[in-house]
Amino acid sequence: MSEDRYAAVEKRLQQCEEVLTQLAADLDLAIVNILRALKPEARGTPQQKQTHKDVVPESVFSPLKWDLVHSDKMGDYEIAGAPSNPGQSFKDAFTVLSGDNATIKTRYHGSDYQFSYWLYGENRIYRQRIKGA
Repeated sequence: MSEDRYAAVEKRLQQCEEVLTQLAADLDLAIVNILRALKPEARGTPQQKQTHKDVVPESVFSPLKWDLVHSDKMGDYEIAGAPSNPGQSFKDAFTVLSGDNATIKTRYHGSDYQFSYWLYGENRIYRQRIKGA
């Protein structure tokens, strides 16, 4: 196989991998949304404080482009903004966090997450590495 042909095949495989990664994240989010919709509290019974027991896989947040920021008060954290993350990935992640009312004081994360996530300001998602993760 010629080098040009090999490079074309390699590029196509990389594109397929990206599409499959996005598809997996979309399917994970869809399953979680379906499960949440089937819960009694989603159908109008009194809401209880959410305990993050039905968290989406952290792979929902993986496709986002993150910018590293440092502050004296918070240390290192990262921001993903809507302008640098066009498409469905940002919308899905934002929907998960807004549906959970994730704030800096009530961060969103699962037991196996490397980061905790929250919303602050308009069209921005924040994350910070969980200590000990």
